[in-house]
Amino acid sequence: MTRWTSRGEFVGELQHAPAAQQMIDAALAVLGHIDVLVNNAGGGVILPTLEHTEETLRATIDNNLWTTIHCVRAVLPHMIGRRHGRIINIGADSVRTGLMDHAMYNAAKGGVHAMVTGLAVEYAGSGITANTVAPCYVRTPELAALLESGQAPARLREVVTRATEIVPMGRPGTPEEVAAAVAFLAGDDSRFVTGQTIYVNGAASMG
Repeated sequence: MTRWTSRGEFVGELQHAPAAQQMIDAALAVLGHIDVLVNNAGGGVILPTLEHTEETLRATIDNNLWTTIHCVRAVLPHMIGRRHGRIINIGADSVRTGLMDHAMYNAAKGGVHAMVTGLAVEYAGSGITANTVAPCYVRTPELAALLESGQAPARLREVVTRATEIVPMGRPGTPEEVAAAVAFLAGDDSRFVTGQTIYVNGAASMG
């Protein structure tokens, strides 16, 4: 139901409520119930603020904020009915660090961060927790392949360099490190953790 182009452009449907509902319904048909929703759809367009167009701005907000809103709203009735659920949003450490070329992306991810505080309070009595995992620059296989191919634009290479330089541990994160934080929030050990943002960032930001 969703896919991205090689440039990270979203061409799927989850920014529309019917598609998000279709995804939830399909999961229920196969699994019978949903315990955990991880809002990992994304892929914002990273550009200097004044180089954005109306199209890239809408794509960035659609990819990151509207997908999360619609998926949360689609799954909530089921979780409320079962009096159990874990909602985990994937945010971004750049919301706090102000990383180069990320202002418009941060506008979308900032909404994702803010959402969980309200959800946590609203559904605290329904057995539902809501949290965000906010990674710094993560060297995914796809991004690593692009950088190693020599075809990455110079501006992207500069963004990656700066994103790495601000991490005191001296390296980007890995998908496995982000997944470990998600797994904790999805499990029973985190039952009293809600409304929080966990930063997986090698000390790039603190507070």
